[in-house]
Amino acid sequence: MAKELSQLEQTVLEVINKSVSAVEKGADWLGGQIPEVAEQFLRYKLYESIFLTLLFFSLFILVNVVSPLVFRRLYISAKKINPFKAADDFVFSAIIIAAFGGIFAVPATIINLLDVIKIWVAPKVYLIEWASSLVR
Repeated sequence: MAKELSQLEQTVLEVINKSVSAVEKGADWLGGQIPEVAEQFLRYKLYESIFLTLLFFSLFILVNVVSPLVFRRLYISAKKINPFKAADDFVFSAIIIAAFGGIFAVPATIINLLDVIKIWVAPKVYLIEWASSLVR
């Protein structure tokens, strides 16, 4: 019985030692991967911010340049159809769309552009801010 118990203890001890060894190897491997993961994360966030900056800037251009041109054509065609009735609702619609597009697109563009600059100039600061946002 004592021999079986000591053999069981040895087996348990071997299993525990192998488990500890595997955990240490995993921790060493993970520690080696952290710089690469951080670099990939920063690259992803940079590209995401650049994409969103371009998207919102394009939206701003679309709303404030193309939209008035389209509404001007609609206004001219409405005047040809009924010259006695002013088509002021087209002008009003163009102003409202341009205003709301500008109110939305300009801050979004600036915010994403600031993220691009932060990642490009101070990537460690960006990582620290990101980590602190996870803790909150």
